[in-house]
Amino acid sequence: LSFVSYFFVFTGVLFPHRQMFEAHALAGWMSSVLPAGLSGLVVMVRTWVFTTFYVISEMWGDVVLSLLFWGLANEHTTVEDAHILYPLFGIGANCAQAMAGTTLRWINSGARAANYDMSILLMMQISIGLCAVILLVHHWISDRHSKQQARLKEEALAAGDGADLLEEKSEKTEETEEKKKPSLREAMGILTKSP
Repeated sequence: LSFVSYFFVFTGVLFPHRQMFEAHALAGWMSSVLPAGLSGLVVMVRTWVFTTFYVISEMWGDVVLSLLFWGLANEHTTVEDAHILYPLFGIGANCAQAMAGTTLRWINSGARAANYDMSILLMMQISIGLCAVILLVHHWISDRHSKQQARLKEEALAAGDGADLLEEKSEKTEETEEKKKPSLREAMGILTKSP
């Protein structure tokens, strides 16, 4: 949520008023004190709005899209379903990269390419919109998973098996049973039914 908040503040406040936020006095003092080889650092401090934007954007790809996604996938995917679903997640990630490249090419073509401000604002609006979709999907998956876990626990208790049955189901591996590999259509069906 902090990444989304930063992108929202960048789009609404920092980027439109970036000239006002530039640290000219500090950069001037740094350039008089530091050696000429550190002039890049001085420019980064002077234009700290863009410096923080590009750092946060890089962290967004590494932290949110990789670490948090796989954490969510590991939390809600059973061992039995992992060998079917994880390759599909990988395919989805590759398709998302291709779609992102196509979207960036569209943003940076035509009249938008000539206007850097317009292309940055459009990219940020798309990113904020997709962040909202990600948050909604995450909430839906977590809510559905917690309801499913509660239902399974109630069924196990009603059957008299207790909570031990749930642990046995979650620890079951492929070694106990040889399974036929599903087709792509069957795997997609499993994916749509999975929490």
